[in-house]
Amino acid sequence: MINVSLSLPLCKGFKQNCRKELIIMLICRAYITVKGRRIYAKDVGKKAFCWEVTPEEHKEYLEKKKKKNKK
Repeated sequence: MINVSLSLPLCKGFKQNCRKELIIMLICRAYITVKGRRIYAKDVGKKAFCWEVTPEEHKEYLEKKKKKNKK
């Protein structure tokens, strides 16, 4: 998992301190599961499958995974 921090202008005008920080986490995996089948990145010419998530989305995923493991 790689944390990427970007500072982007999210508003227009002449206001000072108009920049907000956007934090994006990059999740990379060697395989993904589609319709019950594992697809490996090396089979499609990649080193890994990567996608961006926010810290909130990642936290929700971890909570859901924790609840599933308790059952």
